Amino acid sequence: MKSSTSLLAALVTAGLGAACAGHTQYDPFIVPQARIYGSVKTIALAPMCACSATPELRKVDPSRGKFDSLVTTELTHAGFAVVPAAASDSIWRRVTDSLGGLFNSATGEPDTVRLKIARALTMRELQARFHADAWLHPHIVLAAAKFSGGEANWDGASETYQSFGKKFLTALFGGGTYGKTPALSLRVDLEDMQGKDLYANQGGLQLYEVPAGRDFRSIPLDQLYADPVRNANAVHLALAPLVTRGQEGGAK
Repeated sequence: MKSSTSLLAALVTAGLGAACAGHTQYDPFIVPQARIYGSVKTIALAPMCACSATPELRKVDPSRGKFDSLVTTELTHAGFAVVPAAASDSIWRRVTDSLGGLFNSATGEPDTVRLKIARALTMRELQARFHADAWLHPHIVLAAAKFSGGEANWDGASETYQSFGKKFLTALFGGGTYGKTPALSLRVDLEDMQGKDLYANQGGLQLYEVPAGRDFRSIPLDQLYADPVRNANAVHLALAPLVTRGQEGGAK
């Protein structure tokens, strides 16, 4: 059974929609940028999860990637105050426990009424205790990476999956493949304390399946979120439009 925290992130993802299929011609700001920079000074973080991805992927704890710390660094460097994910999670768990959980005991299905109440109570407390102006939900999602010539590209990231020698032989004798393969991206969704969507974006993290000839090879689970450079780059890609404008004076 999903945890209440995982359910929240999954439903937030579904509610905000798949707005950011890529970075070309995509505006991550759902409301005018000036509204965010003028009203959002403190951002509360929700815990990182991969709850909307595959069952296999959900077995891997994304905390090994230190994403909470990376997100916090990006936001604080832009001038935002940050409420730690642990504080947000503690409030959420206490609130959902007081409501008897978020699942209907008879059907086992999510109770949307309780979810709405839990969200409102949690945001109210984040605002009262920490003066939070917005709530940011980071999560790992599946994305489609285009690949050709030994390189894959998606959501602003790229990854080489063939050695130079293999690329050279393929270019010399042909036989190269192209198409799309599953990849992972880090998605962030920002809402204000009334539940109004403000910003949604994602940055490419790493391939989930690597092209191998005419087939695909899954990445071993112990290699997921194991590259700190890729982790940091994914966070930066997801937050760059928000934090760059913040550094220009919006958040300070």
